Amino acid sequence: GVITNGISNATNGQEFFQNAGKAALIGAVGGLVSAGIGNAAASFSGFGKVAFQTVAHSQAGALMSGFSGQNPGVGMISGGLGSLAATGSTALLGNVSNKLVQGAGIVAAGTLVGGASSAFAGGNFWDGARNGAISSGLNHAIHEGYFGIGLAMSAITGQTRHLFGPDATAFMGSLEGSYGYTVAGEQGVLRILHGPNKGFHPLRDAGQGVLTDIQVSAGVEISNFYYTGSKENISLTTFQGLRYEGNFNVTVLPFISGGVTGSYANVDYGTQRLYSIGVTFTAGVSLFDPLLVPFTVGGNIGVSW
Repeated sequence: GVITNGISNATNGQEFFQNAGKAALIGAVGGLVSAGIGNAAASFSGFGKVAFQTVAHSQAGALMSGFSGQNPGVGMISGGLGSLAATGSTALLGNVSNKLVQGAGIVAAGTLVGGASSAFAGGNFWDGARNGAISSGLNHAIHEGYFGIGLAMSAITGQTRHLFGPDATAFMGSLEGSYGYTVAGEQGVLRILHGPNKGFHPLRDAGQGVLTDIQVSAGVEISNFYYTGSKENISLTTFQGLRYEGNFNVTVLPFISGGVTGSYANVDYGTQRLYSIGVTFTAGVSLFDPLLVPFTVGGNIGVSW
């Protein structure tokens, strides 16, 4: 969302990052919807699957275009046709042995057809390109097994090695208490996969912030960390120090929950300001939760050592 918005800005003489926050939100919501469509489509086959994906993505395209101030009708066309193009390219590229090439071809087809159909219908090319890219990438390509989170992280960090995995993985036990204001503590082990400190290291973390619930909970976490610098510069200190995070948690049954957290930390290296970006998956239990809130959102600032 940010990239297509930036290119559109540049072609119209505006600052690249103008309205980037709104574009990121639209891209995130569109990606979530598109991935959900892909999950739902797995129960269909043949013509029914194609029809379901096309109609669903036309609605998602209308939603994204409407949110971004464009014509929802044009968004409907670009989302639907972009999805159809991804379906066709999936069949055409079925005999290509390289999965990354297959995935890139599917996304390219969806992006170009989405943009071209939007422009043909009187809309913005890059608005349609975004709709096509999201539907082809976060539905068709990922659900066909061509690539997953590695592609997204590689695009964010600018490091091609992240196509194949993170730079470090942490396994942690956590304890958290919240009364609107929250405190959390975690302890476990960090496995660094590159650099001079490659191997296993103890890791502790303490944080404080806000959470939309009253609860005491315990859980286990698995985190993947991606460093925006070169792998030769990765060290233990890359994953220590101050970090910021936002989390979303769902209670699937009374007192049983799971969630996902995104985090980042500044990592200074000489004159460069680099980052460590984390994606954490949590499973746990609420030891005390009088409100029984089905989902919670929160944000923390903490320190790891």
